[in-house]
Amino acid sequence: NDEGLDVRAMAHFARRHVWENLRTRPLRVCLLIAGMMWVDDEGLYQPHLYWLDEYGSLQKIQYGAHGHGANFLLSILDQSYRPDLTRAEAVRLMEECFKQLRSRYVV
Repeated sequence: NDEGLDVRAMAHFARRHVWENLRTRPLRVCLLIAGMMWVDDEGLYQPHLYWLDEYGSLQKIQYGAHGHGANFLLSILDQSYRPDLTRAEAVRLMEECFKQLRSRYVV
């Protein structure tokens, strides 16, 4: 069809690909898969974020980080994230995350 995959379908497609290749051709990946999806009952687009690990485990999450900086960023996100953040509050939260990364690493 001409519609393509929405973010949920893409996340499940990637999960299945990682899982099917786990024993024969392991893919050493850890992904955050994000996108906007139309929600019919609410009549608007909503963000969706999925965490996919190297074993094919997929989880829908509200926020996430991975890699070396995740140890620092997840504590900030745990304390400050809430589902009803305004755009300005979300930008300030991301600025705080980048500030933390700059203080810990040469960026």
